[in-house]
Amino acid sequence: MANNTPKTLTDLRLLIEEVKQEILEKEKLERIIEGELELIDELLGIRDKLHRKIEKLNNPNFFQSLFRNSANNDQKVSSLSKKLTDVNHEINHHEKRINSSKVKLESLAKTTSDFRKLSNEYDAKFQEKERQIQNFKNPPQSLLSIQTEIDKLVSAQENCEEIESNCSFLLDHLSAMRNALKKAGAWGKIDLIGPKEAGPTKMAHYKTAENELRLIKRQLSVLDNILNDIDISEFTSINLHDFSPKAFFFEFFHDNIFIDKIFLEHVSEACEKIDKLTEFLRLLTIDNKARSGRVVLNIDKLTKERVALIENH
Repeated sequence: MANNTPKTLTDLRLLIEEVKQEILEKEKLERIIEGELELIDELLGIRDKLHRKIEKLNNPNFFQSLFRNSANNDQKVSSLSKKLTDVNHEINHHEKRINSSKVKLESLAKTTSDFRKLSNEYDAKFQEKERQIQNFKNPPQSLLSIQTEIDKLVSAQENCEEIESNCSFLLDHLSAMRNALKKAGAWGKIDLIGPKEAGPTKMAHYKTAENELRLIKRQLSVLDNILNDIDISEFTSINLHDFSPKAFFFEFFHDNIFIDKIFLEHVSEACEKIDKLTEFLRLLTIDNKARSGRVVLNIDKLTKERVALIENH
């Protein structure tokens, strides 16, 4: 880290960025050491096995000595000894890397505390200058404009998060509803044959689908309100002009469905509508993710401009 004492906010910020890089380097070195230690541990295990094999060949028991071929035995010992030498070289290589990394780490020992100290100093000075500017009778118009844009973008990001949450909820429950309907349809076919348990089982799955539909209807209303508050031109994969939850508030269920063939047609129609809504939500999720990415980039860009204006004012 540089030894010069920073005088301005800009100096402090640049120094903080420098320390951040040192922290990243420190974390990288710690990962290197951890990886090298794991490799050494594996090599030590291999070395122990080689030692035991060589020891066994050099000191056979009485029964083994009866069938021992000296030339073949010496060849095995020589081969194992070479492997042992290679393993020791590898261990030394990894130990040197560890020692080298530790030396570098020592030079970065104060990095984390330096970062906290500099960050606290910067934040205190920045907040003080920010308060001074806000107390001006006529604050810089450029600063006010940037802050207004940032506030709009923050609201847009919250909107993106709400859409993501709603779509995720709806997709999960649409999947559960479709699954229940498919099971109901399968039992409906069995019910045509006439087993006693088929009818109640069919209707149990149908009731499960009904419960899912209630949750879906409520959440679709929430999503509709959210989408009414945004610029629909930002969504390119779907046409939000055509979207209305009311179009999907279909009445799947009737109190008196006794004819199984009608029941099966009803299930098939419901699954088609679920698939249509699922595809819409899938495309909405993709567009919303892209929109969220653009919003985050713009917030970051404007925040840096705002910081620079305050630092240099």
